[in-house]
Amino acid sequence: MKTRESRSTFISIPGLIALAAICIVTAYVRLVSLTVFLLVVLFLMVLSFIWTRFSLKRVGISAKAVSCRVFPGEEIKLEISVKNSKILPLLWVEVSLFDKKPKFLAEGSETGHRISWIMPGRTVSRQIVLHTERRGAAFLNSIDATSGDGFGLGSCTASFPLEKSAMMVVYPKVFPVDSSPLADDLRSMQPSDKGRIQDNSLFKGIRDYETGDSIKNINWRVLARQGQLAVNIYQNLDPRLVTFIFDLESFTSWREEVTNSGVKTVLDSIREDELEEMISLAASCILSLERRKIRCNLVLPSFGENVMKIHTQEDILTALAWLEYDGSRCFFPQLESHMHTFGQVWIITDRAKLSDGLSLLSGKNRDRGIIAYAQDEEAPGGRVLTLSQLRGET
Repeated sequence: MKTRESRSTFISIPGLIALAAICIVTAYVRLVSLTVFLLVVLFLMVLSFIWTRFSLKRVGISAKAVSCRVFPGEEIKLEISVKNSKILPLLWVEVSLFDKKPKFLAEGSETGHRISWIMPGRTVSRQIVLHTERRGAAFLNSIDATSGDGFGLGSCTASFPLEKSAMMVVYPKVFPVDSSPLADDLRSMQPSDKGRIQDNSLFKGIRDYETGDSIKNINWRVLARQGQLAVNIYQNLDPRLVTFIFDLESFTSWREEVTNSGVKTVLDSIREDELEEMISLAASCILSLERRKIRCNLVLPSFGENVMKIHTQEDILTALAWLEYDGSRCFFPQLESHMHTFGQVWIITDRAKLSDGLSLLSGKNRDRGIIAYAQDEEAPGGRVLTLSQLRGET
């Protein structure tokens, strides 16, 4: 459904009534020349009013994504089609994609296009090119269109919902990294034919015996008690898997504030530049590891709900593009109980100081390490890599 809003500087119903009244007065006092001039102006204004009111009636607008998943500096391309189903021509129409310009667009990037003279029954398509400069994402759910008369006296704006929303994604900026330290322990590990190995220390349950089951997995206790063949089911693990856990809260600074109800801790600042660099580092490392046939997971904080675990490369890059952190407290509920499925774990943090939600995961466990923006004298034990080390700057 379209929502319409008529707007005009010179033409409105009160204005037309006022002009008609002036025409009557000038005719009454027999100012013939002025009356004729005002009647012509009135006729044009009425014609413009009617034309503007119906200018976008029976007009359809659609959008097709040509290239909507890019990296910073690349172009997002959309094809906009305008169909005129009226019996009269559409003199001009100006389409606009956004009410508020997304942050990922470059300065001066045009988000609209003007099309002139669309004949009845014709469809005209134009390509809109959006220039990007940083990561981000946005949905295009509707397109605003403005049209009017040929005199420029009035215009009408309508919103055209799209049948299928277009998602525009600008992935984080990537740069060359040396990902070998992240996967040193995985080089000698080879997965089975199905890409996974069975960990007999992680019991999952039992089921009835089936032909072909290994005799080593038979549950002898069930066989002795019930006389039935059953086999143990164990957790399957992927030996060539790296999981990145993003400690967003470590990029915040907090201060104590005295209020009437006492002292409370409030957010002081977010180190956005450092956070952006680490988001780019995470994307760069994931792409580098995927090229080496090492799968990656990403775990983001839940902000009070479930842990967000992303598996595929495209989903990880999309999640990082959408990531907007406002300084909220971060939670990782039941994370420790799922750590055995994460493979090699790297926690991405600010200066190797983990927030409360992840402090228990640090330490000297060989399967867990820390990737920090910079080294810190008070860093916890265990393996610590820094941004400069992975970029090969030290």
